[in-house]
Amino acid sequence: MDRTVIPKSETELKSVAAQQALAWSKKPIEALREELSEPVGYERDGDSGWLQFEVTLLENEADYVQVSVIVGDGSMRWAKVPVSTGFLAYSGGRVDI
Repeated sequence: MDRTVIPKSETELKSVAAQQALAWSKKPIEALREELSEPVGYERDGDSGWLQFEVTLLENEADYVQVSVIVGDGSMRWAKVPVSTGFLAYSGGRVDI
């Protein structure tokens, strides 16, 4: 697989990060706790090119979890300060993005 890196704009990366956060936020809180007991890293090669993701459980409280989603394109531009977003998921099913 060719992983030639063409740096993405911050707007593009923010959009992709928001899409990933939305996808993760649809999972039940118990699934988030289980799947994110350790940070999860993965790569995707899609319409916007090759991207790296890291999803981390920042807080794991009795009534909510806080999740961070970080995205980068492998370029030095975003290596030091990657684009990130996150959300809070509550036991009752409410999600704040």
